[in-house]
Amino acid sequence: MAAEETYALTWWYDFRCPPQWRQPLDRVYREIIAQIAWGDKNGFDDVWVSEHHFMEDGYLPSILPAAAAMGARSKRIRIVSGVHFLQVWIIPDRAGLPPSYEQKAFPVEERRGHLRLVAAPDGQDDMVTVHQDARLFVANLDANEGLVHEIQRGHGLWLQLARGIVTVNGTGMREGDGAAVEDEPAIAIETDTDAEFLLFDLR
Repeated sequence: MAAEETYALTWWYDFRCPPQWRQPLDRVYREIIAQIAWGDKNGFDDVWVSEHHFMEDGYLPSILPAAAAMGARSKRIRIVSGVHFLQVWIIPDRAGLPPSYEQKAFPVEERRGHLRLVAAPDGQDDMVTVHQDARLFVANLDANEGLVHEIQRGHGLWLQLARGIVTVNGTGMREGDGAAVEDEPAIAIETDTDAEFLLFDLR
C-alpha cells in the first residue's frame, strides 16, 4: 500500500514593490490583509515573510507589524520568518528629534574575528546614527577564538549574544543571553562555538 502523500499550501511576501509594478502602499497593505483572510478560509497553511533590507524597492522597515496584522486576521495560517530579530532600544540624549530610519550593510567579512563599529553618535565615520554617547559594535568569532575590548573610564558595556556559546570575563553565556559589564578595565570574550554578538559601549 502506497504511503499517503501530504502537502501544504504556502505563499511568500518579500515586501518589495518594483517600479514596473508600483502601487500605492495603502493599496498594497489592504490587498495583503485581504489575501490572508481569503487564504485562511480556503485552506492555506503557511505564509512566509522575509526582510527586504538593502533592496531599493523595499517598503517596510520591519516585518513584525505586518506579521502581527496577518496573524490577527487568521485562525489557522502559520506566520513564518527566516530572520533572527534582536530589538534594542537606546534612549536619545535629547527630546524632540524628528523620526528617522537607517539601514546599512556590514558584511560578515568586515566583522569576522574582531569588533566592527556599526553605530556611533550622529552617524560619524559613515556609521548608523545614534543620538546618544553610545557606540555599537558587532563581531563574528570562530570556535575557540577570543578578543579583548578595553573599557574607557566612566563607560559601561552591554553584550548581547545573538548566536553561540561564549565566556565573558569568566562567566558562561548562551544564545539570547545579555550581560552588563561595569567597573572593569576590559571585557574578555572567549568562544566555545562559532558566535555572533553585539557590544554596546555606553556612557
